[in-house]
Amino acid sequence: MTDRFQAKDGREIVIREACPGDVPGIAELWKQLMDWLRQYDSRYGRTPDGHKIFAAIIADCIEKENSAVFVAETDERIVGYCICHLGSFPPWTVLAGKKNGSISDMAVAKDCRQKGIGHNLFRAAKEWFTARGACRIDVDGISTGNSATASFWRKMGLRQVSEGLAIEVGDLPSEH
Repeated sequence: MTDRFQAKDGREIVIREACPGDVPGIAELWKQLMDWLRQYDSRYGRTPDGHKIFAAIIADCIEKENSAVFVAETDERIVGYCICHLGSFPPWTVLAGKKNGSISDMAVAKDCRQKGIGHNLFRAAKEWFTARGACRIDVDGISTGNSATASFWRKMGLRQVSEGLAIEVGDLPSEH
């Protein structure tokens, strides 16, 4: 699958499935994403070699039949990515007759946001999920306070269906 579109700034953007040679560019974008997300949730603090571990995960996703990684590319530079999984996480694998998709990660380079890249990456993901019989697409883990990301997903047609809660183990009250 390869799709081309003209971004709002006039650049031609190519949306396609990732190949192993894209992994370093994706890992670099991931570092930017984690650094940006840290303002919303401290767990996004990355280790010095976190991008190398993430690169291995991406390489594995590229090879797996139940996963897909899409990239946005312009001027031979990876400027966005979207990681998709089909029925690979419980409880989706135990629901009778239901194939569910999940987008575990999506990022667009800071200098390329608001140009239609995220929309087109999501369109590629929707087509991939649809072709594999998914009945639902979930995006989990949007940090409270990250209104830009929540707004993007709402514009893509997603709606809130659950709420997650968390506590740092060191913050647990002693009587629990």
